[in-house]
Amino acid sequence: VEVEKAYIAPAPPADFGDDVSNQLPHAISMQQHPELLSFDQRYHVEEFRIAEIREADYITFCLERWIKYAVANMRNDSSDRQSDAQSSTSDDRLNSWISSLARILLRSVLFYIDSASVIISGAGSDIVKETRQLLPPNEVNLHLAQLRKEQRALTMISSSLIKISFSSDTMCNLLICFGGLQVKIGNPHIQQRARRSNISNNDSSSSVRRWKWYTIVQPFDAVAELKGVLPFIVYSLNYDHYWEERVLGLHLSVSSEISLTASPNNLHTLFLHLDDYLDANSPFNQWFEWLKRCHLQTLNSSSTEKETYCRSYDRTNLGRAEVLSQAQMKVLEKKMRCSEIMTLRCISMRDRWRVPKESTEFEDYLARSRSEINSDIDDLAEESSSPFQRTYPSAPEALVTLVTEKSSIFAPKIELKCLVGTLNIHFPSDDEEALCVGRQQTIPSVLSVSSISFSVEQVHPLFAVDKNQAVDRRRQFVGLSVQANDLHWTVCDVDLAKNLRLPRFPDKSFVGIAYKSPQENHQKNVLDINMSLSVTPTPQEDLHISVNLSSSDVTLIGNPLPLQSACQCLLDLSNLPFQEITELHLGEDSVAKAQSDNYEGALSTTVTADIGRTSILFLVDVQEVSCGLLHFAINRVQMKSTSLGMAGEVLVSNEPFVLSAAQVTRNQPNSQGSCFDLTMLPFKPIITIIGAEIAIRAEILQMDGLGPQQMELDVAMGVKSTEIKASPSTTAALIGASQSLITIVELENNTRDEEVSHEEKLQKDKMRSIQDQREALLKTFRIAGVTSVDTLEEDDIEKLIHLNCNGQSNHAQHLTQTEIEREKDFVRLLAGESLTLDKINTMLFRFANGIDDSNFASTLQTAGVGC
Repeated sequence: VEVEKAYIAPAPPADFGDDVSNQLPHAISMQQHPELLSFDQRYHVEEFRIAEIREADYITFCLERWIKYAVANMRNDSSDRQSDAQSSTSDDRLNSWISSLARILLRSVLFYIDSASVIISGAGSDIVKETRQLLPPNEVNLHLAQLRKEQRALTMISSSLIKISFSSDTMCNLLICFGGLQVKIGNPHIQQRARRSNISNNDSSSSVRRWKWYTIVQPFDAVAELKGVLPFIVYSLNYDHYWEERVLGLHLSVSSEISLTASPNNLHTLFLHLDDYLDANSPFNQWFEWLKRCHLQTLNSSSTEKETYCRSYDRTNLGRAEVLSQAQMKVLEKKMRCSEIMTLRCISMRDRWRVPKESTEFEDYLARSRSEINSDIDDLAEESSSPFQRTYPSAPEALVTLVTEKSSIFAPKIELKCLVGTLNIHFPSDDEEALCVGRQQTIPSVLSVSSISFSVEQVHPLFAVDKNQAVDRRRQFVGLSVQANDLHWTVCDVDLAKNLRLPRFPDKSFVGIAYKSPQENHQKNVLDINMSLSVTPTPQEDLHISVNLSSSDVTLIGNPLPLQSACQCLLDLSNLPFQEITELHLGEDSVAKAQSDNYEGALSTTVTADIGRTSILFLVDVQEVSCGLLHFAINRVQMKSTSLGMAGEVLVSNEPFVLSAAQVTRNQPNSQGSCFDLTMLPFKPIITIIGAEIAIRAEILQMDGLGPQQMELDVAMGVKSTEIKASPSTTAALIGASQSLITIVELENNTRDEEVSHEEKLQKDKMRSIQDQREALLKTFRIAGVTSVDTLEEDDIEKLIHLNCNGQSNHAQHLTQTEIEREKDFVRLLAGESLTLDKINTMLFRFANGIDDSNFASTLQTAGVGC
């Protein structure tokens, strides 16, 4: 499957208004280029026009089935029948038949897909970054859309084998087995454009294009299990009264190692090709949001039309003159939002949509949502997107909110779990394009993390409350957990490490960056992250984020050269090419209608960290481990950070910090898999810090006037005791360890100086090339007999073309008439009809440097040259 990425939008629909194109985000180009691929506007506009009606019809269907289901259950409860088959409702029986039939059909399904791949064609990260620097925002995406296929990068997600089947148990879960799943990036390796002076009939090298492929994710095997298939089929085909009690889940298990190459340039290209799912401000997402809000501007119905719609919806009024037909009602519905349609339908059907008084579910909903019914309020009161603390004019309006939340795709519990045996992250080597220019020699390393488990659980906040829990408490709706049992970060290029004389352990392996501590008894994970999102049951739905971080049994080594390379790579990776945020300038009515889609609640956070049994080793000598180590032991550090609005505080406390001397005493890996053992030397600790505490509180004060904001900052620090023992040997060790840390700063300064020198050399070479071109230009014009004030005729242009082509090659070239006319068109395109020496000077400058005239214009200006 091949997918070509689009970057620009077509002309807006005529019913959007005359000046609507001026309201587009500046990242979207509206220039008329019908030959370029653009977003599918017709499909989305049609979806917008029927989406509100489709949603209103589905809610109406669920509402009527809910009432029917509640009445049937009430009758069954009041009867004396004891049989489950007799007491079940018609929906229960139909859903049971659907499940049985689907189970029989799915068990017989078995698919094999051999060598499947998806290829996405789009601009690479280097081109995108360069274009955003050179061109204004309203021209960037137009330029990216004009890139030819051979100039675009490719992202290929492929699998050598895919097997699709369903489990044989009663759950009938979907099973997908992937064999050889991998991700590759193909960067265009385009030959430099052949100069027009070297074009001949037999030269076709200028059209040769190819891609250089990089493997981002090495092939691995995985099994995905999708749970809740049968309930989802029932939900899709019929009304499921217990849909919010179902469980949907995706469990992913990786049976082999996953090897990821953390190349910044290639990962950024992958990000750009998938930015529609990763970047809320990507070109498509900006345009989609703009199109949606423009559509909302077209939704406008009068009070008379609404009154007519109310009278017409109740079909018991058929026969009256003022009743509309079904077609006329559809026309009116296209002018309204779903909430308006449902409000009018509730008014019309208030006497027929009656909630049974014995329905405990409806009463529980009002209690859980902290809502009430008040018949004294206006029927057309302002709608809210939140189900909490609502006041409804009647029971049908409240029932609409209930069935809307019950029938949502996010109403059931959703689980996502992933188990990975080993994840290897390869930090790029010296041949990566993103790191090799003007940088210190990069030292490749591998971060291996073992026994990784990742899980996410989502529940609807309306149904997440327990019966024994207070209804006004915060309700967790998302929980995330990440655990890792083991890690080691090592140097992987042995030859480069030998040349740089990197330090080695006694077993001759090179010293890395991080390891799991060689403890005899350690049951804790090296990393444990738990995060939860919860909301308050209020109309604003204030969001609270809680993060708990726990780390234990980790040894970090201050190895300057590998550490500097890894940090530089991480910095490059963090610079993701996000699209610039654009404000959408729309009418006030549209903004008011779209406010319900924006989150306006308060945000509060709680972050706690517990770091225990962590060691930091400082090398006394950056090349010899045998010279000794300084062991900085962190027994335990606890940190808590809270924030609410514009205020927050941080509390840090610790158990003793100890800095002491140590050495490596073992030559072979032990049973725990660690490649070294530490032995504390029989000396007293150099530094011991007990009971250090830090408390920081900050608050930003909002000023009433137009003056600057003010921040209040309170810092409190305290230490119970500090003990320092100095001796000549420990002083020398501290100096050596400090020197190893200073090495990182020196490397960064040297790298910066090399980058400056590299840029200066490029600038000098550029100026020298310009001077050589000017001299060659003067020589060509002297031979042609053209002065600086002459206007070139057709014969002069043709003569200059022949002189330029034959003068820069070792053999005479015979140009065809087609090639001559093409060169003339190229000259006219740059210089216009009036051709002078100054214009030809600029044109030949671009021509001699191989600058693509169909893409970038030259950033250098050349002055006129006299003969």
